[in-house]
Amino acid sequence: MKGSYLAVARLVGGGARSVGNAAADVDPALRRDGLGFALVAVAIVVAAVEWWGVSGRFGQVVHAIVAGTFGLVAFALPIVLIGFGLRLMRHPSATQATNRMLIGTTGLAISATGLTHIWYGLPSPGDGAEQLQAAGGVIGWLASAPLVTG
Repeated sequence: MKGSYLAVARLVGGGARSVGNAAADVDPALRRDGLGFALVAVAIVVAAVEWWGVSGRFGQVVHAIVAGTFGLVAFALPIVLIGFGLRLMRHPSATQATNRMLIGTTGLAISATGLTHIWYGLPSPGDGAEQLQAAGGVIGWLASAPLVTG
């Protein structure tokens, strides 16, 4: 199972590196195809549930986790995950730049969920999971509640 996963990851990573010429000469010892492919796969699953409304128990669980955490900002999560997955495949040795991008994206996500939570009326966890999911999620509530209270 692990061998087939890594084979597919190498195939997808090779395809990602073949676009353009900036990432064509990545040293095989530095490739991060497994993690990059995992991020792309998670992005596809999240997009299937959040964008295309895949239903069933699996869809409900994924929606509860993603929307419960990020609220409406979960619609942008697949784009971010694909971006980081492709970055890991194309530029695996640029860890400092990738770490800076991750820190900045995390700050942007916290800010976006907090503002979304404020915009949709500051529901609290006591109002129910559906209310949190329709606003900024748990992260939005954690980011906005202390600021609004203060």
